[in-house]
Amino acid sequence: TKIHSMGCIASSELKEKQKKSEKIDAELRKGKDDTQYKLLILGLVFHKFHFIYISLLLGTGGSGKTTVRKQLMLSHDVPFTHEQLVNYSFQITENVKTGILELSRCLKSLELAPEDSNFELLGKLLDLNIDEIKLDEEWACAVTDVINLPMVSNLISSKWYSEMSNSTPYFLQSIQRIASPEYIPTESDVIHVRAQTTGIIQVIITHNSMKFLLCDVGGQRSERKKWIPCFEGVTALLYVVDSSSYD
Repeated sequence: TKIHSMGCIASSELKEKQKKSEKIDAELRKGKDDTQYKLLILGLVFHKFHFIYISLLLGTGGSGKTTVRKQLMLSHDVPFTHEQLVNYSFQITENVKTGILELSRCLKSLELAPEDSNFELLGKLLDLNIDEIKLDEEWACAVTDVINLPMVSNLISSKWYSEMSNSTPYFLQSIQRIASPEYIPTESDVIHVRAQTTGIIQVIITHNSMKFLLCDVGGQRSERKKWIPCFEGVTALLYVVDSSSYD
């Protein structure tokens, strides 16, 4: 009877300890859920990929930091609002206009300009300022006809990528959709658009119940003085590299 009583006491103490342990674990899990991790994303052009986790978006302009931020948003259920998509229309239009100029100059440098009204139309762009280009149905049809020519389409996977921005083929192939008066940018359009980041853009994403604060900072020299405050409280880094810079 005595041994049995001691066993009951030991069992009772063990259960009490287990309850305390479970309570502590629950509090730790709750605290973990409420914790917000600050992430720093570093970017640089002409370097090998070196990912260290995810964090604040810092680095040189053109390394792809903003693209990574957009992709992380979409992959973690933080979609763009309708208003945000519409606000990208101007930047996308400017990307298309720049792409038309790049196409014209590329064809001229490669001496791929036979007697064709579409090529003649593109050739006239060389003397124009980007602000004078009108993105309308006429230009959209002309550009589409040109890039559908076999000798031009073959350049998309070779010479174009060294002569043009890496998003230019995407936008030129979508030019008729973009030139439509009813055009609303898609998430894919927003991912591909290239525009200079100014100021600091902060976005919160959640992964495995953990919150991450992404800070996207402009990479131009004039923007770099804004980086210093962003380093405070950083949890981890993501180092971003422009892979399209490689041959």
